[in-house]
Amino acid sequence: MKDKPESQREIDGLLRLIGAMRDILTSEDGEVTEKKKSFTSNNDLINHILENYEGEGLSITTLKDRFKEGKEITKYKKKKT
Repeated sequence: MKDKPESQREIDGLLRLIGAMRDILTSEDGEVTEKKKSFTSNNDLINHILENYEGEGLSITTLKDRFKEGKEITKYKKKKT
């Protein structure tokens, strides 16, 4: 995995992905929705993004790579019950 984006184009692509994910996970007024859209696989989520959002950095190959890289560096903090 790369340490940081190499160009403004790559940064813009990452920001587009963040914007799409925020849109998918929040309601129109900016509040987190009680019933979020759910996807059974990365491919389902990628297909949703490809069908509903456009712009550089949102190709099938780029999204697969970003999700793989994101999974590798993201650690989920489980709440203690």
